[in-house]
Amino acid sequence: IGTAVWAMGFSIRKEQWYGTLESIYVTPTSRLSLVLGMALHSVVHQSLGTLFEVGVIYAVFGLALRIEGILPALLIFALMMFALGGFGIFISSLALIFKEGWIISEGFHSVLMILSPVAYPLTVLPTIAQQASTVFPTAPALVGMRSFLIENYNPEILGNIFIHLLVLDAAWIVFGVLIFYLTDSYVRKSGTLGKY
Repeated sequence: IGTAVWAMGFSIRKEQWYGTLESIYVTPTSRLSLVLGMALHSVVHQSLGTLFEVGVIYAVFGLALRIEGILPALLIFALMMFALGGFGIFISSLALIFKEGWIISEGFHSVLMILSPVAYPLTVLPTIAQQASTVFPTAPALVGMRSFLIENYNPEILGNIFIHLLVLDAAWIVFGVLIFYLTDSYVRKSGTLGKY
């Protein structure tokens, strides 16, 4: 969630602060390369931190994971990250218009944390929040990863999770890139790219 919302969503605003956004925009590279580069750095950085945390939890608390569930859980994680990448591209486009990327990032980060079963199960949320959680990839992905790594998994339910995540991948990537290019075109035509 942090990668999509903070690293990708805040990348445009950081370049505005540094005064390098305009110079990056006049180079013959893709506008998305800035956002995707920040995402790649963040994914590598956070993956190393997560591996360290899992090692400490295993050593201190004796975490018992089902070994045969690791590869399917990694596949679910990858599918979740693709959808979150599209979501992060969408967030970064909002920073082009609203300029204050931290407000946008914090708002969406809070919403995603509430709608993701990280600290509590989805069943404690109101029905409308449970339904809203299906629009974002974190809820089905976390349920699927837990099923493979900790719980006894039901192949029928997990098949639905894979399909759900593939649909979310396509939807969020297309939506994020489309909104990014529309927003990019708008701020350049209106002359507000350099205004902070």
